Amino acid sequence: MSNPEITLWTGQTIPRLGFGCWAIGGPFWADAIPVGWGVVDDNESKAAIAVAIEAGVKFFDTADVYGAGHSEKNLGRSTQGPQ
Repeated sequence: MSNPEITLWTGQTIPRLGFGCWAIGGPFWADAIPVGWGVVDDNESKAAIAVAIEAGVKFFDTADVYGAGHSEKNLGRSTQGPQ
């Protein structure tokens, strides 16, 4: 499957298809208020990332606030390969 790119107004090109990582971040709280996604299964997250890569996804949208950094850790572990 191809992953065509689009050109931004700046001239930079980016992949058209991306993978949002908020849902793989898991729970976190601001004081006593839950503000994260909820409970996640890291093995399911790893499988979803593998399918995305196989489908040609090259852009992963993540942030340190997605599960208080848990989504970034999941993405990193999932893309490192066998150890």
